[in-house]
Parts: sequence; C-alpha cells; structure tokens
Amino acid sequence: MRPLVSVIMPSFDSRDTLPRAAASLIAQTCHDWECVFVDDGSTDGSYEWVREIGDSRFRCFRNAENQGRGAARQLALNNARGKYVAMLDADDWYYPEKLHKQVDRIAADPGIALVSANLAIMDRANRLAGIRRSQPHAPSLARSNWTSVCFAPSLIRMEVARQVGFDRTYRVGEDRDFLLRLLPGRAYTCLPETLYAYTEYASATLEKVLESNRSAQRRANQLLAHDRIRQQALDWSYFGKSLLYRAVFALGQQERMVRARSEQPQSADLEQFEAAWTVVESVRLRCFGPEASDTRPQPVQPASVV
Repeated sequence: MRPLVSVIMPSFDSRDTLPRAAASLIAQTCHDWECVFVDDGSTDGSYEWVREIGDSRFRCFRNAENQGRGAARQLALNNARGKYVAMLDADDWYYPEKLHKQVDRIAADPGIALVSANLAIMDRANRLAGIRRSQPHAPSLARSNWTSVCFAPSLIRMEVARQVGFDRTYRVGEDRDFLLRLLPGRAYTCLPETLYAYTEYASATLEKVLESNRSAQRRANQLLAHDRIRQQALDWSYFGKSLLYRAVFALGQQERMVRARSEQPQSADLEQFEAAWTVVESVRLRCFGPEASDTRPQPVQPASVV
C-alpha cells in the first residue's frame, strides 16, 4: 500500500550515525512512512546495515560509486511512493512528533506546497548549540521571503517535489537549488516549532561551503539570464562570500560562523531537545543495541537564561 510519507535519506559513509537517524524514524508518532535509503557509494557497510534492520518500511538503493547528493536525492525521489516527501540526512535525526505535526498542517490546507519547521543545531558533542528558525519574522503563510526557509525539516507534496526534482549535477548545494526553484509562486508555511536536529558543526567544511556557494551562483545566473546587471551584482556578491568563507576557515572560526547563523537556545528549547533526545536514544538502544552509544556531556544552559 502507498505510504503517507516517503522520507528520503541519502548516505555516504554514515555507518556511525545511521542508528540514531533510523531510531528517530521508528520513534515517530506517525507510523505511516517509508524510508527510501540511498547509499551513495559507501565503503563502510552502511548499505548492509540498513538492509539488516528488519523493518519493511526501510527500502534500500545504492550507487556503485559516489555521485553526490543531487544524484542520491533524485534516485530516492524517483523511487518514493508516498503522498508527501520529507528529508532526513543520515547524520541527523527527527523529534518524535515531526511527521505527525507536519502532515496535520499540510493536510489541513490543500493550497500549501510545503511545510517547514525550525532546526536544532547540534555541536560536536551532540548538545543543542543553537536554533535556526524558518521565517522568524514572516507570516505563517507567505509567498515571499522564501530564502529563510530551512530545507532539511521540510515536508512537501509529492507531486510538487517531482515537478521540481533535484539537479543530479549538484554534488552539494542541491538543497538550496531545490528550494530556489520550488518556492517562488507557491504557498508554503513554517511551523513555529523545532522538529529536526542538524549536525552542522560536524559537517561544515570549507570544500562543502565553497561548492554550495558556487552551485547557488550557477543557478542564480541561469534564472537571471535576461538581466545582466543583476547577474553581475550577484557574481560580485558570491565572490565576496567565497573570500569571506576562506578567511573564516583559515582563522579557524567556522564554528563561530555556524553559531552566528542561529539563535541562542532558551530553556524551553533545551527541555524539548532533551526530551526528544531521550525518546530517540531509548529506541536506538532497544532496536540496535549500545554499539553506537556516545559519552555525551550534560546540556549547557544558555548564558542568557537565569
């Protein structure tokens, strides 16, 4: 039978983080999902591990060689069967009510193409380090200001996602490019809740940041082919960003850069994160055992909270 939600999960050498990502799916209060897992040329046994989970909701595909995230996401999208499609990277995890809350919202309004939410930004010790909010100062339903929408926690109508598709030539930056082509002219909304835990601190590298910047520049130039003046202005903007990124990484300030893009978590954010972590970890231990357990420090209280 057709599942309600297809969760597409691209993966490259993510064996260490897969148990938590998979556990966060099993822990969902919405049980009507499938996970379309695409192993993108891994050599660490990721594909074999997922195949052995023993849950028919996990469907496995693989690329013999690493082709990049655009190709992996599109392969997953081509094989997805759900009414809606959601994203989950193999090094991230969902809060337990993520799918339930988003499905309820998108089902209530047939005119909405996408529902996003806030991101919990984790540090290298898997503690909550920041909150990145989708459209923090915009109305809940909008046709503008789409550049502030977070891609990772988005849930999208399948027919819309298929119309847009992922550009297979983008090894990184395919997420930004996808939203750049999907959101203008379509209605969407963002829940004022944090529902997705994102490992940006551990995954941000200079190579990925520069490649993502080049990908965005490439698509912007295509979309502005008729407007040479704006094209040149954007070219200079992207050039300036690349210089800034190089300087940030050369000075070892990349974590400060990540932190500056997010809001400091408040007490309520920390409580919600810890509650979600506890549920997901209990499922991970029950389903997959202690092999992937970590020595995680206690959460750090934000300085602004008394």
